[in-house]
Amino acid sequence: MMKTFPQSPTLRRRRR
Repeated sequence: MMKTFPQSPTLRRRRR
């Protein structure tokens, strides 16, 4: 679910 929006700072920190 990160490849969809890797530019997001919130998802970038979760890295899950």
